[in-house]
Amino acid sequence: MSVVPIPRRHALAVRNPPAAAPVPRPHPVVFSGDGQAVAVRARRAAPRVLVPASPEIDSDPPSSDNRPKIYTVKGSDVIMKRYRVRGGIGFGSSGTVVRAEDEVTGTAVAIKVFHRDDEMQADVKNEERMYEKVLAGCNAHVDLFAQVLGSGMHLGFHCVVFELCQATLFDVLQGYSGLAPLPMRHIIEIAYQIIKAIGHLHSLGIVHTDIKLENIALKVQDAAKIRWLDPTAGFQDKSILVSSQIRILDLGGAIELQGRGVHHGWVGTRGYRAPEIAFGLPWNRAADNFSIGCVIAELYLSRRLFDNDMQTDREFLAAVERLLGPYSREFAEKIEAKHSGVFSFHNGTVSLLYPPAGSVLSTSDYAESMRRLERIRPLAAQIHDTPLYDLLCKLMAPVPAERISLEAAAKHDFFDSLSRLQWL
Repeated sequence: MSVVPIPRRHALAVRNPPAAAPVPRPHPVVFSGDGQAVAVRARRAAPRVLVPASPEIDSDPPSSDNRPKIYTVKGSDVIMKRYRVRGGIGFGSSGTVVRAEDEVTGTAVAIKVFHRDDEMQADVKNEERMYEKVLAGCNAHVDLFAQVLGSGMHLGFHCVVFELCQATLFDVLQGYSGLAPLPMRHIIEIAYQIIKAIGHLHSLGIVHTDIKLENIALKVQDAAKIRWLDPTAGFQDKSILVSSQIRILDLGGAIELQGRGVHHGWVGTRGYRAPEIAFGLPWNRAADNFSIGCVIAELYLSRRLFDNDMQTDREFLAAVERLLGPYSREFAEKIEAKHSGVFSFHNGTVSLLYPPAGSVLSTSDYAESMRRLERIRPLAAQIHDTPLYDLLCKLMAPVPAERISLEAAAKHDFFDSLSRLQWL
């Protein structure tokens, strides 16, 4: 029986380096309360403190034991006595996703085979419940989510069958089929669909919590060849999508808000995580709006908005400050009341303290971190489309109360061109 390897996904953050023999290192740098760096002599045999791997990082499946908790993709396996496995699609913290053929209809499907973990059963049931709630109504925006075709058990593993979507937006920006850069018309269409889809979730009291390029897929991957004018190289062959229809994926982390409509806890993926979550404050549906702004900006720029190598939320928060400008004094004071030493208030200015007071970094780590921050340019210097820049500023406002609602965002001037037929 042949075994089909699962493609290794691109890491979203830097993993902890493996243990190695000790080598001479520069003295670490300690940061005092006023943000000043002071070199100190390292204590004898003091181990280097590493940043723990974040929960959002994917990894290769660990080795199985006598009672495997992780499904191994087998090319001739038949799941639920109906779906013949044809290959692996991906591996995540909650399960393995495979491509299979429905032996009854002959259609291709995607099946998420959840890890066998007693602690994960609540998450499995939550994901199914969220899809049931989202897909139960007759709202036209239901079509913007991956269709659920069924569920069941296979060799003790819980399985959910979905319609097979094509490449994700992450794949597109990585060069899939030469689709990047996307035409402006497609950027507008995709942005509008994302806003309407997540707006539908919000109308049901659900927050997605993990909107990112990897969780948005194309419905079809059909493309047409055109001649694209490159001002520096003349006309070049270019692929463009026949249709920009998308599907929102992965409701496994979705949360249904209760009571006052706020939630506590650490969710999402660094690089798309709303500042209030990274600060440890209560959050609401506006957290999704920030993530949507990040995705739309990346579609326009054809690259990540924030560096993947950031290892801490504090560095990410410093990057947000450089991108969008200083946090408001009222917001900073609210955070200071809960976590002292996060901001400095000097001569009427508010600035995030980075690195945090008392933190210890090696000289090389400190230099790399500061170089990453120095490379970040203000959003105004990167987005040259005025309506788009205005929309992004309103979606990504660091203060959640100042973010535009998705209902209002769908009516923004940036989408006026959708009523015109010409290509942009």
